[in-house]
Amino acid sequence: MYKKLSRLDHEEIKKLLKNADIEVSKRYATNKSSLAKYLNDYRGVVTYEKINDYINNKTFPLNDVQVNLYHKQSVPKEVRKEMYDMMNVDVGRTRTAVPKEVRQEMHDITNVDVGETRKKKSDEEKKNIAVKYAKAIAQLRKANEVIKPIDDKALDGEKWLKKDENNKRKNVKAGNRIIDFNIKELNEENRNYLHERFGKMFIRLLQKIKVNSQQKWMICYKLDGKFTNSTLNIENIGAVLHQLKQENFITEIEANAAGIIEKHYDFFMTNIKNLEEIKMYDLTEYEGLTMSDIKKGKPQKREKRDESKLSKDQKEILEALKQTGNQKLIDTFWRDNGEKRTNKKRSGEFWKYLCRLPINLERYQIFNELNKRTAKLMTEDNCFVYACIQAGVDEQTVDHMREVIRVRDFPQSKIQEISNATGIAFNVTIGYFDNSKDNKTVHYTPSKPQSGETEGHTEIKKTIDLLLVEDHYMLNERLPMTTYFIKNYNEILKSLGGWNIERQMKIYKKRENRFVIDSTRTTPLWDILKTLRECNYFEPLSYGELFTYTTDLYKQKLAPFKDLNYTPNYCVQLKKKSESKDSDKSKQKFIPEHIFFADFECSTDGVHKAFNICYDSEDGKISESIWGQNCATKFLERIPDKSLIYFHNLSYDINFILRHLTEISGTPIIKGSRTMQITGIYKGKAIIIKDSYTVINKKLKLFPEMFHLQCGEKEVFPYQYYSSSLLVNDNKTGVISEACKFVKDIETFMKNIDLIENCRIDENHFDLEKYSSFYCKQDVRILREGFVKFRNDILKEFDLNVYDYVSICSIANKLFENRVYFPNGNLYDLSNKPREFISRCIQGGRCMLADNKKQKSEKKLIADFDAVSLYPSAIARLYTLEGISKVMKKEMLNSEYLLKHLFDDDQGEPEGEKFISGFFVLIKITEIKIKRHFPLITVDPELNPELKVPRSSNTCCLMYVDHIALQDLIKYQGISCEVLQGYYYDEKRDFRIRDEVKKLFELRLKYKKEENPLQENIKLILNSIYGKTILSPIESKIKIIDDKDAVRYAIRNYNHIIKFEGLDGSDKTIFKLTKSICRHFNFCP
Repeated sequence: MYKKLSRLDHEEIKKLLKNADIEVSKRYATNKSSLAKYLNDYRGVVTYEKINDYINNKTFPLNDVQVNLYHKQSVPKEVRKEMYDMMNVDVGRTRTAVPKEVRQEMHDITNVDVGETRKKKSDEEKKNIAVKYAKAIAQLRKANEVIKPIDDKALDGEKWLKKDENNKRKNVKAGNRIIDFNIKELNEENRNYLHERFGKMFIRLLQKIKVNSQQKWMICYKLDGKFTNSTLNIENIGAVLHQLKQENFITEIEANAAGIIEKHYDFFMTNIKNLEEIKMYDLTEYEGLTMSDIKKGKPQKREKRDESKLSKDQKEILEALKQTGNQKLIDTFWRDNGEKRTNKKRSGEFWKYLCRLPINLERYQIFNELNKRTAKLMTEDNCFVYACIQAGVDEQTVDHMREVIRVRDFPQSKIQEISNATGIAFNVTIGYFDNSKDNKTVHYTPSKPQSGETEGHTEIKKTIDLLLVEDHYMLNERLPMTTYFIKNYNEILKSLGGWNIERQMKIYKKRENRFVIDSTRTTPLWDILKTLRECNYFEPLSYGELFTYTTDLYKQKLAPFKDLNYTPNYCVQLKKKSESKDSDKSKQKFIPEHIFFADFECSTDGVHKAFNICYDSEDGKISESIWGQNCATKFLERIPDKSLIYFHNLSYDINFILRHLTEISGTPIIKGSRTMQITGIYKGKAIIIKDSYTVINKKLKLFPEMFHLQCGEKEVFPYQYYSSSLLVNDNKTGVISEACKFVKDIETFMKNIDLIENCRIDENHFDLEKYSSFYCKQDVRILREGFVKFRNDILKEFDLNVYDYVSICSIANKLFENRVYFPNGNLYDLSNKPREFISRCIQGGRCMLADNKKQKSEKKLIADFDAVSLYPSAIARLYTLEGISKVMKKEMLNSEYLLKHLFDDDQGEPEGEKFISGFFVLIKITEIKIKRHFPLITVDPELNPELKVPRSSNTCCLMYVDHIALQDLIKYQGISCEVLQGYYYDEKRDFRIRDEVKKLFELRLKYKKEENPLQENIKLILNSIYGKTILSPIESKIKIIDDKDAVRYAIRNYNHIIKFEGLDGSDKTIFKLTKSICRHFNFCP
């Protein structure tokens, strides 16, 4: 038995010993030996669950009950032997052991040519491995040394602060621990060895970190010399494990954590082996940690109150306060001089403990054990939603909550938004186990919609009382249970073990050695929880324990909906014009009063540094150039308040502006790697910075041809010559002979030096500033003239002011809202379930060769076929569907019925049996009669995980389609299918969109024939019509925080952070976080 117990880890053995009431040692071998002796008569399977059941049966409390109960007694061995012999008469010869020689022969026969099986390595082999992979082994060993004592044990030589007046918390670590893998220093063999074991190490770390821990673990990786950082919250843990599994560093079973993550993506930007370094450490362990330390990847403990940074006057004041001995005044002094408290953000997620008292608290999402069923209940719904379900909220409202609440850790501050949307009032009582604060109740009642808002209730539909304890929302109510029962459970069980638990729970005192019951007595949930905590019935969960049981919880993004019914109040929104023309402008922080266009010139060696900026006002009356390393700050000093500034490719130029802004206001608009808009403050002046490229997505060199502009002199610029070393101390003098080494067209370069006024200094020297400013000003002029012309043309033709929009998509969408959507009066945007379902019917463009096979042709020419205006020509055949989507009835779920009752192509209104204007369905393709080289069928791997085929292939599968796609599949591929579920529309078709697209297309042809540059503007709009209508929910947000506040921000928003990194050369950090609430509408039909 001793050897068999090696299958269990130490923690499991310790739990089993505790259950058996056996003393637990610190040593693994001792505990294993003690358990082996206890299990001397055990003959079952050696797993934790089976042994635990055996111990529970063996030590069942009823055996010791003395009052009128059956006493279990052991049967004498002689009697048992006699009973066995009687029951096994004439059974025949029983099984005997097969000799070792025979077993070896059987093994050899059945494993012919199988190859060498796994065998124990020799000492020589072990020694060779230790030498070959010495560096990787050293890093892994060091990591394991850090992981072992994480659960409240000190490292050797590590000093811990004791609990006293100055330190209220117990076991505060004073040492520094860090897991560090320096991958860059390893050769290829050592990298592979490390990566194969990285996953196992990460799993061990998760098993050590308790979910209720105050620890805030970071994971950082270095790529291209820069650290990207993230927090080890439950979402990011799943993403890491997902990538480890994809790279085959952990098995399916070990990747169970990924099972509870809905958003699967690779955590690292590349394969782990291609990274330079990976670090993991606990943020809270480094007192005084700065964001500068994190950016460098060198966390260190600093003095939280650094007197060396105080001014002379501040030091004198502090010294005087110290003389008084008044600690409160000293604390106030530090708070007034920059020290800030990290107030915890109140929010709700799953309960972080198991309840070891056998009472049922599942109504409050609190469980006695962790298994697949309870793990599913624990993680399937956010605790706020779970509590609302227990309170009897209707299913449609619950679905709405599930849709808009995008995080497991739901902030208390967002409850008001839910109250406004649902008409439910919430009374939230906040409880503190540590008695650090008195319990308080916060009330949230539905409020009327504010100006510019679309939702809000004036009457209360329902009131729900919630309890928020340990970051967990629960229904706040009274339970038929007493605190006396909890405190005296063991005594009650010994005396009254035969009673059912419900009866025992009502015991409220003991009188004359008899327990007294009150069937009417109830106790508030808060008192129950606090008593359970005081009696140590709550056992903390580790992330590792939680992930063990979540294999089946992966929610496929495209899994079929169980039910398509929805509440229109939450899911549809009439497309109508804003009541006020200024309503959109009112949402802005301010209305710009000054327009500027600008461009930086920068050194390109090492860290790019700006040395020159040129800018023009909208009318061109202001056209200036600023030279030197402080050109960005000088530019901001000159710009007036309420200015709008355009850069062409803002993603690059913003790096030189952002670091100088005193505040970032609002949410930056960043899509992928493209920065579209930043709003900020500089010394009290409000500034909006936008990217002109997102409006006119053409290179600047194409502007002269597009807008019929003067192109200026041919650009010949020695970018590499303008290096950081040359420009030190704002040097303006360049050597012509040296600069010529960095240009191809030397003749034009020399010509331009003479052409630019006062640029040539002497025979071999030229003015760096004048040469740079000449070309920079030329670019700014072209940008200004082209953009202003574009703006004036759009304003004249369509009555839209380009300055009010961020992108060409938003301009095109507003144009079609004004001309197509709003005039109809019966078109609806969709949200939640119908939007999600219908959006799945949209298939993106494909990239494939015929039959998905690689082809090479050396003799035949390949025709590059590019049709004109594909998007507009498709829209010119379409229409918009009036009314709202309806759920298909059972009799409608077949393709023959749907196509029989579908409108004819040019039919505008329901007529007789042709009453379906359009539909969107999930089908199961059962037969494909016509195989195509370029099939129309899309095999989505998330909807069809069992099919390992190319995305476009002739394969029967599940597929979301609209009525047009289904008609094409039947016509061109001869498919047969089953219709599983879907929505249909039964009102009019509006063909107005066809007319508007045709008008724009004809207008473009007219301008093109006239060689009018406005034709390019219309082309941009035509290709951007559809973009906004199918926009996916934006589930993340960007925040830019000053470094001095960034560590506090990271701790406070720990559970919402996706990643963060420093902005080069600045004292700011950019955070990407998940949105708590995301209510998204689009016009996908």
